[in-house]
Amino acid sequence: MLIGAVALAVSGWTVFSSTGDLPGLGSQRINPSLFIPEKFFAAAKTIDSAIPCDETIRAGITSHHDLASPLIRQFFDCVSHANQPSTIILIGPNHFHAGNRAVLTARQNWETPFGVLETDAVLVDALFQSDLVEINDSAVAEDHAAALMMPYLKSTFPRAKVVPLLLLYSLEREDIAALRDLIRSNSTDTTLIIGAIDFSHYQAREQAARYDAETEKFVREFDIDTVLRQGDEHFDSAPGLALILSLFDARTEASLIDHADSSDFGASPAGVTTYFNWIFTRS
Repeated sequence: MLIGAVALAVSGWTVFSSTGDLPGLGSQRINPSLFIPEKFFAAAKTIDSAIPCDETIRAGITSHHDLASPLIRQFFDCVSHANQPSTIILIGPNHFHAGNRAVLTARQNWETPFGVLETDAVLVDALFQSDLVEINDSAVAEDHAAALMMPYLKSTFPRAKVVPLLLLYSLEREDIAALRDLIRSNSTDTTLIIGAIDFSHYQAREQAARYDAETEKFVREFDIDTVLRQGDEHFDSAPGLALILSLFDARTEASLIDHADSSDFGASPAGVTTYFNWIFTRS
């Protein structure tokens, strides 16, 4: 555990939060992250040898659901194989519809059990120039689409910085295009895009599998228009998925690492959440 930090158990989570200013950070405040040791250290699912983990990965998608920790670990094991990004742009849903703008980000650093994860403040400030983006550290830190991912990011890429972006489900196509252009103009070859997105919700396992088959087709074909017409039966962030797909094109190869649903990890099959691990490699 970090010196000068405490771990607080809240509703089954371990919340890492600072007891004061951390050494070397002056008076800078710091965001907590969410950490569940028994889930975080669960054995990763096996990676098929045909998956191109040894290539340069431009983007990826994994879950933000702690139940799917073996799948999240599998994703990071693959992405870290041959990639050491300087900045990670983390894209997920704004679960609680917080804030006053369509996109929330955070500027403070993040406390994790593996050390402080720094925010790319230069990139955050550049994105904040848009009327779309609001800096709202407290709202982002309270959303598991961001906070759950921070220990994975820090432990996997200890020198990388992060920029979390939480998107409202109502984000319009033109705003997604504007955000895409902002990200493109402020990214480098060492920027990695990670989507923290869960897929079919509230469906029986058999029906969820049918929706997921459709989703797989949307992703492989980079079919943004169709993605934006779907609801929770397909995924919990249509704008987030559309944004990731819009950053690239069909010349980028989309590879499916794995697919599962919450019943694979002990939940009831009567109403599941589904998960995909995707990577997007350079053409």
